[in-house]
Amino acid sequence: MSINTLLGAVSNILTDLLKTAGKSTQIDETLSPYLSKDIKKEVIKDLRKYQNFFKHAQDDPDDFLDFDPKQTEFLLYAATNDYGKLTGEQPPLFLIYRMWILAVYKDVFKIPQKDKDFLQQCISIAPMNKRAFLRESLPRIFALEIGNKV
Repeated sequence: MSINTLLGAVSNILTDLLKTAGKSTQIDETLSPYLSKDIKKEVIKDLRKYQNFFKHAQDDPDDFLDFDPKQTEFLLYAATNDYGKLTGEQPPLFLIYRMWILAVYKDVFKIPQKDKDFLQQCISIAPMNKRAFLRESLPRIFALEIGNKV
């Protein structure tokens, strides 16, 4: 829950900075081509529900919310994308995290045809534990990064 609360604050800051820069957020724009309309609406609703619950918990200490940690995973996915939009940087660990999300939740995302081969590579290593996934995917990301600079 603490990570979710921190990501909620990060999301608010990134949203404000992106709006000031005249850019849209991952949640507002970029997820649209990848998520079905119903799933996008549900994700946005869930993201705000948890954030508001944690932010205002002292107002109703007897209130209860069934917390789903998957929501935090999607919030982190959006934050890594928003950071990249704002700064123009794509840290390798952010890319690896997004690879993992796309592979693990492949049935949630609508992946463009041009990205299907890359997604298949991600899916092949997704069943690994997180440490093994990182060990396998980090060299792939660095190879892509080096190839893009040449």
